[in-house]
Amino acid sequence: MKNLMAGFMLAVSCFAVRAAEVQHDVRAFQANAEECQHFAGEWDNTLPKSRQKEIEAAVDKYCTLARKQQDQLKKRYRGNRQVEELLSQYDF
Repeated sequence: MKNLMAGFMLAVSCFAVRAAEVQHDVRAFQANAEECQHFAGEWDNTLPKSRQKEIEAAVDKYCTLARKQQDQLKKRYRGNRQVEELLSQYDF
């Protein structure tokens, strides 16, 4: 019985670590994707040139990072419907 409980506890702890990993890397992607969309939506050719450059730099930073993360997450979580659905909400 002790071995069964130990095995169960090990499985639960591995699942908890795996869930934390999923949450961390997927949340990091989401944050970058949201920033990308935010700054992309802010750009306007009537803005001062200095602000346009700031926005362009932010779009480059966040969109490039989000694209890279999205590609990695698609490979890492292939078959995980929840993550695949979330990733499909963002089009880069």
